[in-house]
Amino acid sequence: MKDRTKERTRIIYKLRMFDEEGDALVGTLVDITPLGVMIIGKNPIEAEREFSLRMELPKNVMAGDQIEFRARCKWCRKNEPGNYFGMGFQFIDLRAEDKPTIAALMKNFCQEEDEEDCVHDMNPPLP
Repeated sequence: MKDRTKERTRIIYKLRMFDEEGDALVGTLVDITPLGVMIIGKNPIEAEREFSLRMELPKNVMAGDQIEFRARCKWCRKNEPGNYFGMGFQFIDLRAEDKPTIAALMKNFCQEEDEEDCVHDMNPPLP
């Protein structure tokens, strides 16, 4: 379990995630792994449901402005206290050309307790 936690990367940017089918905001990226993402949002998501998601990328610091992928919601839990839901998504269709973008997010835009594990010389996080 500790190994899995180590590969998760909390992102310093508030990257918005949209449902491609309805263009609705699903939530904001919390952390990312090579296998999936955790999102926090206002509305609960049904577990095991598949989505076509679009993730906005940090403006002016990455090659593209968004990536699209299919993902399955593996779990959804209400955050206490608060009115938000944490949701874990597993990638089920991530294009090979988008894998370096995920790796770059994990390497260059992470927020870690150990500052040496992460590069922080990029633009400051969005409000």
